Amino acid sequence: MAPVAWKPLFWERFGDAFALAGAVRDVLATASGYLSSPLRGSPAVVVITRCGEKLAEATKVLAVGISALGTVELLALRCMLTGDAAEVRARLRARAARAMATDAYNMVSSAQGHLGAAGRLLDTTGIPDHAVDSERLALLAAIEAATQMLDELQVLRTSDAALPGVSLPRADTPTRSAAEESSLVGASSDATWRVLAGSVPGVLLQVALSGALQEIEAAQAALLASGDAIGNASKAAAAEVDWFGCYSSACRALETAHGALCRLLALNNECGIVFTCCAPHLGLDRGGKGWRSWEASLADVELHGRAALDRLWSASALVDFSFAGVLAWQSQSCSWQEARGLMDHALADAGEARDASDNLRHAAGRAFLHAWMILNSGSST
Repeated sequence: MAPVAWKPLFWERFGDAFALAGAVRDVLATASGYLSSPLRGSPAVVVITRCGEKLAEATKVLAVGISALGTVELLALRCMLTGDAAEVRARLRARAARAMATDAYNMVSSAQGHLGAAGRLLDTTGIPDHAVDSERLALLAAIEAATQMLDELQVLRTSDAALPGVSLPRADTPTRSAAEESSLVGASSDATWRVLAGSVPGVLLQVALSGALQEIEAAQAALLASGDAIGNASKAAAAEVDWFGCYSSACRALETAHGALCRLLALNNECGIVFTCCAPHLGLDRGGKGWRSWEASLADVELHGRAALDRLWSASALVDFSFAGVLAWQSQSCSWQEARGLMDHALADAGEARDASDNLRHAAGRAFLHAWMILNSGSST
């Protein structure tokens, strides 16, 4: 590998990540604009659909940015042999930016949960308007928190001011919306809230039955095919290989798997919000053993889902480094072997993502059973 061949890709991916973060901020501003007025009647359905599309776009673009920062770290680990001050500082800033981008991603995921909860409240006849308004406000707060994180991130592009250890202003992170507060109890009939709560186990069952396994397995197959193409290539035959096709196929498959996982995590958040909103109206004991078990299962879904996403992001960075870096440089005879090794690592990451996704399915199954028992026993004790 040429001593400086990696530098252009290092700085390109560094710049890409910050440009993508800026694009996400614009997308979130559009989503927030849709929510300026209370959600009422049929126009609200259009607003929720459009806002949902924007939030999905935001998570997709953020995922690409997080993977780009992963490529920066890989390049630094494998190629940065000198102590160039600008590159060392950029690496540190990229690390901090990746953490901030992940935080922003998590907050957008929370916003998706509130949006889904608002839609479910709207779809249930008899739910009071102020319950929907509470979810809209929680959704706006989550978008604002994500936006502030992205603003912090942009500072890192040219300055060390926001590196870890420096405290910057940040909005309070929203937790639960006001829709669950006891002041709302009695605003509508118990039967209405029971219908709404009764929809939660079915959604959790959908998460348990999916787990995004099909999409992750498709990503594994694409990575294996791309790795085999590298492994089978020789210098004589290299020109005949559709490298761009291999690269884009692997990236698309990973992107599809990411989107499937993102949707499942949004549904999990949505279920947690909706069930908690319903609890005071149905007299459910949120301190009971059954309720605590249900909350623990939801937390496990989140935990395993995040682990799967992290492995997919790592796989994407390895694919990028292999194709956009090693194979593009081709400056040493070991390039084929190194590129194949990177793809093997990416395939291993996808395998770990599949394992985490399988754990997610089991956790969602437990959450389904706990929610069903809570509803059918009449309490969470």
